[in-house]
Amino acid sequence: MAETMSTTRKAPFSFWRFIQAEFTRDYMLECEEQKYLEKRERIYNFLLMSSSLEKFMLYGFCQCLDTFLYVWTFLPIRITLALIQAIGTLCRFRTSKHSRLFEPAQIIDIVKGLIVLGCAVPMCFMDISVVYHTVRAQAAIKLYMFFNMLEVCDRLLSSFGQDTLDAVYWTATEPRRKHSAGKLLLWLIIAIVYCTIHAILVLLQAITLNVAFNSQNKMLLIIMLTNNFIELKHSVFKKFDRNNLFQLSCSDCRERFHYVILLFVVC
Repeated sequence: MAETMSTTRKAPFSFWRFIQAEFTRDYMLECEEQKYLEKRERIYNFLLMSSSLEKFMLYGFCQCLDTFLYVWTFLPIRITLALIQAIGTLCRFRTSKHSRLFEPAQIIDIVKGLIVLGCAVPMCFMDISVVYHTVRAQAAIKLYMFFNMLEVCDRLLSSFGQDTLDAVYWTATEPRRKHSAGKLLLWLIIAIVYCTIHAILVLLQAITLNVAFNSQNKMLLIIMLTNNFIELKHSVFKKFDRNNLFQLSCSDCRERFHYVILLFVVC
């Protein structure tokens, strides 16, 4: 009787039994099948996200390039056609008191042309060589701080400028009873001043980057490059919703195009 009880009694725990259990134990993953399926799906999405993101970046870059080239190719042609149409309409005396010489799209094209012209004229009076040598004479740490300040100002002006241009376009095309020529002129001056300031800022960015490339001390260029990694560290652990993430991606597309243009000008 005692022998039977001793055989049925559970064997004491030992190191060798622990080793045997480790060699033969089961994981039983099927008990949490849904959990592991979700984890695998997240890994798949993460691996596919890089290619999808680059496709989106390429599309955004092409959109920025199309908008940039439109200003120098189609916009002058559209303005010329609008002016020819307006002159032809005046010559045929087909206008009445309440008719418009220009369509809303043509008015926006003319406003864009005036803004570009008003921005280009003061830029022609800038002496680039004087600005370049002034920037080059500064110390490396000053240039680094100056470049960071220009980058911050560029982002602030970009967010402010789109609303300003939209306000100008709407003021130019809204019904006549709701706007006056003085109001349109005021908004046009604001838009020209904004574009001029932003153009000068981008020019200073290009000059500072050119100084960093041409400098014998490459430390400034290295600091500028590592600055992007510092920015990445601050935003990589933040959680964004879909709308904010889309806006952030669009901003990255614009920033990539911006840096490509700067490198094209510098190199």
